[in-house]
Amino acid sequence: MPRHAPTSDPFYAIRTRRGPRGIVYRVSFTRHGKNLAKLFRARDFDNAMAALKAARAWRDGMTQSLLPETKQEFSHRIRPDNTSGVPQCVSCARSSVAVIGAANTRSGRHRHHRE
Repeated sequence: MPRHAPTSDPFYAIRTRRGPRGIVYRVSFTRHGKNLAKLFRARDFDNAMAALKAARAWRDGMTQSLLPETKQEFSHRIRPDNTSGVPQCVSCARSSVAVIGAANTRSGRHRHHRE
């Protein structure tokens, strides 16, 4: 399954904070259920533009090395709201009733009798 093309937003995952100590760029995104974040302060670099360039370079390096999960990997992860312990099944009882009911409705309309 093809992955999505990289985003062209120059401020993807970058937030700007302006405070009494100067400008701070916060890079934050999630990969494989873990939050990755780092701060880039203008006072630690020569100026705000240098801090922004460093933030973008770190973000681009991390997003290229840590690719997002595929849909299959995402669906096989057991989530906290899963009470069955089976991946892809949040509420097995409710899901199976809905599927069986839908299947019966469809099969009732398109039933072919073979005897």
